[in-house]
Amino acid sequence: MRDSHPIFQEGQIVKISIKGLSYTSEGFATVSHDAARKRMRVYQFIDLVTYPSCKDFHGETSTVEEGQLAVVMGYVGRPNQVKRDPVWFKYDVYDVLINGNVRQMFRQNLIPVLTGSSA
Repeated sequence: MRDSHPIFQEGQIVKISIKGLSYTSEGFATVSHDAARKRMRVYQFIDLVTYPSCKDFHGETSTVEEGQLAVVMGYVGRPNQVKRDPVWFKYDVYDVLINGNVRQMFRQNLIPVLTGSSA
C-alpha cells in the first residue's frame, strides 16, 4: 500500500547521510555499513511487509559514501508495521538513482539538495 503524501518529488536531488543515522531512534537499522563504517551498502529492495526484522534488505547492492548525491526516482511507501502518522516520515522508503542503479533508501538517510521540476 502506498502512502499519498511523499516528502520528496521525483527528480529531486538528495544527499546521502550516514553519520549517526545507521539506526533510527527506535533502534531499527536503515543501512548496512562496510567494515570501516565509512561507507554503507544500499539494496535494491526493502521489504515493507516484514520491516523491522533481520531479513528486510534484498537484491543487488551499491556502496555509497557520506554526502554522495542521488536522484529520487519515486516514493515506494512506508513499512506496514510503522504508523502512518507524519512524525514517522523517517521510515518512508524511496527509489533513488545511485551510480546508475536504482536502490531503495529510507528518508532518514536522505537530505534534500534541490527540488525536482514541476513539468
